[in-house]
Amino acid sequence: MNLSSYYLTFAKNIYSQCGEDGILEELFKDLNIVGGVIVEFGGWDGVFLSNALNLWKTGSFDVISIEANADRSNEAKSIFEKHDDYKTINRTVENLDDILDECSIDCSSVSLISIDVDGADRTILKAIEKYLPKVIVVETNTKPKGEPPHDDLSIALYYALAKDKGYTVVCHTGNAILVRNDLVDYLPDEDYSLDNIEVYDEDVNRLQCLDSHGVLGSEIYWISAEYNELISETKKELLE
Repeated sequence: MNLSSYYLTFAKNIYSQCGEDGILEELFKDLNIVGGVIVEFGGWDGVFLSNALNLWKTGSFDVISIEANADRSNEAKSIFEKHDDYKTINRTVENLDDILDECSIDCSSVSLISIDVDGADRTILKAIEKYLPKVIVVETNTKPKGEPPHDDLSIALYYALAKDKGYTVVCHTGNAILVRNDLVDYLPDEDYSLDNIEVYDEDVNRLQCLDSHGVLGSEIYWISAEYNELISETKKELLE
């Protein structure tokens, strides 16, 4: 695994898939982000493989979870029905700005946008003009080490898009993690170049084996009995 990439050293999975929970914890600490709005596209049921839930449970955040699949969105609505600081929306995302306009939130209040919609991720990110969060997590496609980029979700293209939108890619887990340029000076003086942070298929496989303490296990964590027990307990707790 590419541990020369600074933020990968903090990777761990509480609810996330590829270490994002630990990375976002450390990144938010460095940026002194303790509240605001988190928007999660491809929110599933709000619990399984969520990049938002750990931050919501441990901080002072409001969450807007957007899911195109009606069954998953309805489950999320049921799970979080008693929580006023968690809003669920069943919608296919075409333009983020339009959806967030309907939510009547302040543009400056958005701390994190997480995008994982299996295909249109880069298109959605390109369309954001109004609600520019402090941090963005967006799905990329990885490749075996040594192969050239082969599609429009490659990390190299996200690097260029981030620059155009006023962001810097600071970590790669299979997701690109971007920080808005006006905040980058608050981060440690590390090497955030593409050559230093890019991960490959084999790295992503290992990141998926990290548990809630960042310990590397022998199996993918999110299919483990421990993870699935946590998911069940979390849903039960949220429904009470």
